[in-house]
Amino acid sequence: MDAGEYGVGRLGRPMVLGDDVPSNTTFIDATLSDNEGKPYTSPKVIGVFERYADSDWTHAEGPTTESRGRMELVLRFISTVGNYDYTFDYVFQQNGDIKDIRNGTLTEEHTLALHHQHIYNFRLDMDVDGEKNTVLEPDPYAAPVEGNEVKKSEMVLNEKTYYTEQEAAQKFDPDKILLVTNPDTRNKFGYLTGYQVIPNAGGTHPFAQNPLFSEDDYLLKRAGYLKNHFWVTPYMKNELYTEGKYVNQNPNDTGLGAWAAQNRNIISRTM
Repeated sequence: MDAGEYGVGRLGRPMVLGDDVPSNTTFIDATLSDNEGKPYTSPKVIGVFERYADSDWTHAEGPTTESRGRMELVLRFISTVGNYDYTFDYVFQQNGDIKDIRNGTLTEEHTLALHHQHIYNFRLDMDVDGEKNTVLEPDPYAAPVEGNEVKKSEMVLNEKTYYTEQEAAQKFDPDKILLVTNPDTRNKFGYLTGYQVIPNAGGTHPFAQNPLFSEDDYLLKRAGYLKNHFWVTPYMKNELYTEGKYVNQNPNDTGLGAWAAQNRNIISRTM
């Protein structure tokens, strides 16, 4: 909650070319508002750059070798919150794929490193080929094959559509992929245009571990968004801040958990 109170975006700092970001970075300034609502400019807090992201495809046929390298477009900002420096990357890939002893660990005598969690929430305001979008879940399964002595099943991919907020709210299985699409637009192959949302924490951390609080804990009562990893809500101009208003002082949830409890329709909506 400290980052939400202080403002992760407001605490974004200028980045060092060649160290924080590579030399091919284009910087973008941010226009923010101060405590009195007056605008000010924070320079070089957003960096955009391309980077090589491994070999995407390669094959050799006789003396001829064909290879394709994969490039990624990265949008980065770094925020310093107290004694923490956080690096946030939005990575856009070319294929559309959008980390007391019982309460801590002794590091030396009389010094305890407390167990704690860092939980982030990212609000994605998606406009895929327009403002009206829909969220799908690819659902592969084995379908039986009739009248074939050798082949008894085949792999088929269905796409499950989320129609309401409660259908979409869920814990994220690391094997699952969700699609944010425009149901009215298709690419040249006839597929819906969209972006994949793929769970991946990176590094050594497990993906999206559940909050380590009991259901009756005061924190979960006022920060309902922690109960799920993924939510889908229709766009509302007064529903921008996941934790709601005055989260450290409010006894109840006034944020994402309360909004989604309305179970509104989300198919082909502005999200």
